[in-house]
Amino acid sequence: MPRVSRRIAAAGLAFVLTAALRFLNSATAFEGGFPQIRLLDDLYHLKRMTYSAANFPRVLEFDPDRGERGAFCPWPPFYDVAAGGVARTFGATGIFDVLSIVVWIPPLVTATFLALLTFVLWPRAPLAAIVAALTIAMSPSPIVESWIGSIDHHFLEPPIVLAMIGAVVLVVRSDSQRELRAGLLLGVAMTLAMFTQAALLLGCGLAFAICFFAGRARATAVASALTALALVLYRLTCDPAMPNNAWFVGWPHAAIFFGACVASLIAWRMHTRTTIARIAAGVAGSVATLLIPGMVRVVLTGSTFLGGDPLMARVKELQPIWTLTGRPLWIFFGGLIAGAILTIPLLMRGVRRREAWSIAIACFALFYFTVAMTSLRFTLIATCVLAVAGGVCAEMWRRDGRRNVAIAMAIAMILPAFATLILFLNSGLPHPLAGMSEPLQVAGFLRRANVKHERVLAPWMWGHAINVIGGSPVITDNFGTMPDEDAFRRAQLKLLTGNERELAAYCRRLGIRFIVLSPPPAGIAETGLGIGMPLDAFVQNDMLTPRTTSTWWWQAWQRFPTPTREFASAFETRDGSVRVWRLVDDSPRQR
Repeated sequence: MPRVSRRIAAAGLAFVLTAALRFLNSATAFEGGFPQIRLLDDLYHLKRMTYSAANFPRVLEFDPDRGERGAFCPWPPFYDVAAGGVARTFGATGIFDVLSIVVWIPPLVTATFLALLTFVLWPRAPLAAIVAALTIAMSPSPIVESWIGSIDHHFLEPPIVLAMIGAVVLVVRSDSQRELRAGLLLGVAMTLAMFTQAALLLGCGLAFAICFFAGRARATAVASALTALALVLYRLTCDPAMPNNAWFVGWPHAAIFFGACVASLIAWRMHTRTTIARIAAGVAGSVATLLIPGMVRVVLTGSTFLGGDPLMARVKELQPIWTLTGRPLWIFFGGLIAGAILTIPLLMRGVRRREAWSIAIACFALFYFTVAMTSLRFTLIATCVLAVAGGVCAEMWRRDGRRNVAIAMAIAMILPAFATLILFLNSGLPHPLAGMSEPLQVAGFLRRANVKHERVLAPWMWGHAINVIGGSPVITDNFGTMPDEDAFRRAQLKLLTGNERELAAYCRRLGIRFIVLSPPPAGIAETGLGIGMPLDAFVQNDMLTPRTTSTWWWQAWQRFPTPTREFASAFETRDGSVRVWRLVDDSPRQR
């Protein structure tokens, strides 16, 4: 078979295998006659996509149905606008029509990307192409995040990070004539990253550091300037009231890239060739960023994403990987360890032979492996980056004539992916609505009962379900403290109050009609932990404290369905695990 034909065939096989594995959940994906999605961030993506489909190319930034008086969405606009545009192209504008289109985007985009990755790598690194494609295609984490109905934006992160890695390789391998063009490509990758997910700033920072310390200051200047300019132009089109904090892509992030550009220009103009001089230029750029008013606070706040925030410590996907046990631990960890081991010889080879490009790939792999150990949030990216790094390591041994060693390395990468896939399949495919009966029942009740569209005070993790499915505005939702930390804290403290009149006054002031509560004392303690209160404030020596039993929450729960002075019982789930109260007077009307 001719080389071009083999290349196309390999890419085609990668597409077919990847797509087939992402259709594994087809039996439940359309249960009941319409697509099934998770009742978490996927739901709010659907709301934004539907808005963009009906108002293309606009995006839903300010939502009057969130927060005390409306709130902005901290997600960047690219994914939801693009998905809404695709749905509009197919004539969909209503929420169910949009859903029927966008559920196919994650599997098809992922399969197309892996086919493209295989096609690009095949001429120079066929073994790396095979290892990367098979490992990513079969690993459970990428499958779950990109199969039918997983419309959260996480499936886009590996392609974008791998695109950044490719741009970094081009930059460090470029000569003086091609450096600017490579820097432009890196800038495009960074810009796409920032307009998809703010957490990808970590990858952008690593890409900048590798290129900067490799002596490619002109390239990093171009890349940083392009990204900063794009962020400034975007922020100028946004509502001036949009928050300027670490969670909202805009001025703070533009300031960071501005500082990176300053550091690059200083290094370029000084013709620095020593590490000390580059560090000095980097410090100068950092100072330029931190001198911008408010940036110190933004940096400190953003650092809590990696630990230290009490609410984020309660989010499952942000837990360390060692919090898992049994099969889940092996499913997640098994797909990482082989790539991490093979990254070490790749890094050593790069250092020994002064190959900046292999050092760059190894640095990305080890960095994401490290952060994946501390946060499950990064296992998806880490799995894919380590697959590429392991494949490149095997390819290097093949080029050195050590074919048996190269084949052994390839098997060492592919076999764990296959094993974890079998383990995952034997564990039973997770249903997107598993464990979601209570929020579905509550949302159904509110859609029927909340005819005046008044606000609801409920557990934050059910916010999107109540908002999108229940058609009711919510005070707190799955974005937690990002839109307004003070408003979030006020809501949690009101839920923990022992003064019913104080709670009722708060509800009247904000137009809250319904309060949704989970069983105490667990629900009370969880609410307190989310705002940094210690567990022993609620439970000591397996005994409930007066702090717990004096709350209106506890007292109202115990006397349900008997009304309290200000609230009447309104609904109870079938198993009694969730209860809803309604403010009895007619005052909540604020919108």
